[in-house]
Amino acid sequence: MTSKPSRGDVNLDGEINIADLCLLKEGALDETAITDKNASKQADVNQSGLINYKDVNMLTDYLFGKTEKFEKSDVWEGPVQETSDPKEFMNEWKSKFVEYCPAGITEK
Repeated sequence: MTSKPSRGDVNLDGEINIADLCLLKEGALDETAITDKNASKQADVNQSGLINYKDVNMLTDYLFGKTEKFEKSDVWEGPVQETSDPKEFMNEWKSKFVEYCPAGITEK
């Protein structure tokens, strides 16, 4: 076993293989499936903050030789911060809505 596990080595055995992909798929379907903190860190292949289908796709591509390394995600996909103040929440979302549809959006 290597001293420092690498991304994708979900079972922490020092190798990235199909066993890691199986564990990663399980973790993507059930967030409580991977309980070890280090394994969870390695399962987040794109370092987005979540274990999801994107990590599964990246590991699959790696195992099938479509890619030689894992790219880091530019977007953090973790949980959204909840606000306790309803007015603050509504003002935040109010700014995201527009009164009229953009021109041409309803045309074929």
